[in-house]
Amino acid sequence: MKLLPTSLTGLLLYDLETAGQSADPDFFPDERGHYVPFANLAKLAKAGFPGLGEITQAACSFSRAGVIRGIHAEPWDKLVYVAKGKAFVVEVDMRPDSPTLGHHEAIVMDQNRLLFVPQGFGNSFQAMEDTHYVYLVNGTWSADAKYSNVHPLDPDLRIDWPLKGESQVISAKDQALPKMRESFPGWQPKAV
Repeated sequence: MKLLPTSLTGLLLYDLETAGQSADPDFFPDERGHYVPFANLAKLAKAGFPGLGEITQAACSFSRAGVIRGIHAEPWDKLVYVAKGKAFVVEVDMRPDSPTLGHHEAIVMDQNRLLFVPQGFGNSFQAMEDTHYVYLVNGTWSADAKYSNVHPLDPDLRIDWPLKGESQVISAKDQALPKMRESFPGWQPKAV
């Protein structure tokens, strides 16, 4: 596994395959597809992964092409893997005391990448094709949970979603989310 740089402290991106050649001896591609134990925690630790502590839940969302999910800053760390498809993943720093509050990192994820998202980041993605998005977390999701959320089309965030207009599908719940300035009074977007 190769650790790739990101612009946000704590956000860790791992490359599981480089230039078509397996960078990890546990990545097994063949004519059928591939097999990868993406959450080999011992190998991840050697590659700089801080750990999740006790993993309390694993979940998978299926999203059709164009669907945007998020921006949700659940109160836990997560390890994200795209098991099938391709996702345009956007992580927004929503840590109130962070010097990069409101900044985001956009990453195209497929089966060759693994992402560690620390607590305090708003996780979101747009399925660029039909996508299975897998999460390992050290918390338990509940429909009643309260945490910071931001509207995924907030113009102040300047997220350039790849599929636009009628191609975008956003749930009614996510469409009702507040803008960044509403969630973080006093916050100003970074200068362009």
